[in-house]
Amino acid sequence: MREIKFRAWDKIARRMYEVALIDFLNREVVLAIPEIPELGRMAFKDIVLMQYTGLKDKNGVEIYEGDIVIDWEGIDRYTVVWNKKWACFELKRLTKNNDTDVEIDGLMSCEVIGNIFENTELLKGEER
Repeated sequence: MREIKFRAWDKIARRMYEVALIDFLNREVVLAIPEIPELGRMAFKDIVLMQYTGLKDKNGVEIYEGDIVIDWEGIDRYTVVWNKKWACFELKRLTKNNDTDVEIDGLMSCEVIGNIFENTELLKGEER
């Protein structure tokens, strides 16, 4: 069975945290913040919730929605996104090699190099 985990981007503190608990009734999460555990509650409106794909990259790093990965050849960069139509994770190409996205097959051969919140410089497509 796939492990279900989440992380959250705190829009206020501009930091990424692990999610300890999701409270759907009150529309808030409890973040795993070791230095201030009593302040770990955040409203859904103040965070961006990202799900773990259940996969790890070639170095054993967990791959989450919102991660930026580089392909097995070290050429193209992709973001990991949720496809609502097909209810699956997929890779959206950032580099301008061509305009097509690819399926998530082969993701374990990629390498996580950042995420869309902490590494915005990686979002710029490269001219080829």
